[in-house]
Amino acid sequence: MIDPKRDETTLKTFKTQKVMTVSQLADLLYCSVPTVRNRLRAWKAHTSYNKNGRYYTLPAIPRFDEHGLWKYKGVFFSTHGTMKQTLIQHV
Repeated sequence: MIDPKRDETTLKTFKTQKVMTVSQLADLLYCSVPTVRNRLRAWKAHTSYNKNGRYYTLPAIPRFDEHGLWKYKGVFFSTHGTMKQTLIQHV
């Protein structure tokens, strides 16, 4: 189980950095990758649709444009999810 203080500290860091990887979050939470993925699911995090879905952001962070897209330092996110789902919505 993750310590609530560590969870809170991680969320603050996440909000500051805006975009993080699973390994960065595992280091902050001192937990395994599967546990991080469970936390991301609980936080309803968005997964990047480029960079092999390696990056995550919290729902309150991105300012999506009128097409449901948001870019941060070369990492792209969509309200539609994956690249395939995004393309289907825009075609």
